[in-house]
Amino acid sequence: ARRGEITLLLLRSFVPPVLLITLVLGSIFAGFATPTEASGVGALGAVLLAVLNRRLNWPMLREVAEESALTGAMLFGIFVGATCFSYVFRALGGEDLILDAIAATGAGPWGILFVLMAVVFLLGFFFDWIEITLIILPVFAPIIAELDFSAHVGAQALIVPWFAILIAVNLQTSFLTPPFGFAL
Repeated sequence: ARRGEITLLLLRSFVPPVLLITLVLGSIFAGFATPTEASGVGALGAVLLAVLNRRLNWPMLREVAEESALTGAMLFGIFVGATCFSYVFRALGGEDLILDAIAATGAGPWGILFVLMAVVFLLGFFFDWIEITLIILPVFAPIIAELDFSAHVGAQALIVPWFAILIAVNLQTSFLTPPFGFAL
């Protein structure tokens, strides 16, 4: 009888979270919901599980709401700061300065791409992906858009998305590379 009680206890504590995770990820992979919609379903499911387990109380709900608001405000602050930096950088002619410096090297399109990827790779040692994406991508994307890689990419309109994918792969490699290796 003792073993049956333990098995029942394990099933009652293990099955609901696994079902919730399966519901959220399954709805995304099956195409029923976007990740944003599935996260809303997951949050509602977590609240329902807390209610069913009698663990939901007002102080805990308040703490979760405060932490969520602080995280959202932090992300919003990062986006606002990066947008302001990008506008000021362009208004002061920073983009033209970088274009002139790169043009002065005499490197062709592939050389310029190599230099930009090397900069992103080195920045990946010290910064997280969101800072690099929000600050570097708006600076480098117009430079890449002016170069002609259409023979290799397929069309001129595909160059910026191709560059974004290159940056994503480059950042993942950078995050795995010593001396820091954040993703190790």
